[in-house]
Amino acid sequence: MYIFKTNIDAKTHDDFVKQSPLCNLLQSSNWAKIKDNWDSCITGVYQQDKLVASGLILIKHLPLSFTMMYIPRGPIMDYENKELVKFYLKELKKWAKTKHCLFISFDPAIKLREFDLDHKDKPDDQKALSIINNLQDNKAIYKGKTLKIEETIQPRFHMGLYYTDDLNSHLPKSTIKSCKAAIKRHVNVKVADHSEVEKFAKMIELTEKHKNVHLRNEEYFRKILDVYKEDATLYLADVNVSTYKKELEDSIKAANDTLQNETATNNAKNKALQTIKNSEKELLAINDLANKYPSDTIIAGGLMVGFGNTCEMLYAGRNDDFNSFRPQYYLYTKKIEHSFKQGYQYVNMGGIEGTLDDGLSKFKANFNPVIIEYVGEFDLPVMPLLYKLAKFAQKNLK
Repeated sequence: MYIFKTNIDAKTHDDFVKQSPLCNLLQSSNWAKIKDNWDSCITGVYQQDKLVASGLILIKHLPLSFTMMYIPRGPIMDYENKELVKFYLKELKKWAKTKHCLFISFDPAIKLREFDLDHKDKPDDQKALSIINNLQDNKAIYKGKTLKIEETIQPRFHMGLYYTDDLNSHLPKSTIKSCKAAIKRHVNVKVADHSEVEKFAKMIELTEKHKNVHLRNEEYFRKILDVYKEDATLYLADVNVSTYKKELEDSIKAANDTLQNETATNNAKNKALQTIKNSEKELLAINDLANKYPSDTIIAGGLMVGFGNTCEMLYAGRNDDFNSFRPQYYLYTKKIEHSFKQGYQYVNMGGIEGTLDDGLSKFKANFNPVIIEYVGEFDLPVMPLLYKLAKFAQKNLK
């Protein structure tokens, strides 16, 4: 016999979510603290004193005392258990109606496909298709196999890496080369103290200006770090262009000394000439940077949060003046490497367009990722007559 309950204890919920194959950061109880401009409630189903379904529900208040609800990457349950799915959705609608809810949106972390870039035509998982049909049989409205990020609250497509104890052998040679280029230019990546969030926020501001998008501000990032504490990691990449410039100048001086050395071999002199040519070219490229940034400078950053066996890359930003230093390649590699050392089994690099031809997809493809396509988004009308009129409010979900 199933029993529907509300206000389930946060730890009980988190423990249940972590042991599920559908575990996702957005279903952690702490996510409600991040989305504190929404009300929230954890509802679930018990069977003989055992929790068998649970969902963190975000509640948005609308005009005229109505509400709408969203269950990010949830609810968590065995979707192949048709009886359980039917009971939970039925009871959830009853409870939502007492909150004057017009509809509930949800997007469970059920994989429709998982593939790499060489197998884009991999067929849909039959169990996932059966789950979609069952949810529709329970009056959930399916949004379909959308491709654009903007079409759903959460992206349907994500790129990420599963654990490997030899990341360098997994990464393409071109990515390793980019990392070496960053190291050669003295780019340094560190795990930063949470107090340095202001520096990270400035990288996000630069990214916003470059891409003409609106992301988040320092207050929001600080909230994530404060809420998730040791599960949140801030990364910063810095460089001192003046140090690199002096190194190039010293290499030119040493090469010229070799050319003036009568005992130097022809081979040594040829190498010296090549060094001078390469170093002078590099000096010309970085001269303006050295003048603009004369001391240690933060040039990129990333914010990651772990939950269960997965670490999520939530935000990343960079100073585009330093694109030639390849900081993002080195930064991503160090973030992935550090996450694996922390014990995470999967690193999610975040959402991409389903067409796989956008800028994010092309950049993340440099890390030899797997692509996960989730089943997508559903609406569960609570007040069917008002549902269509209420859809305009869903744009606020993002």
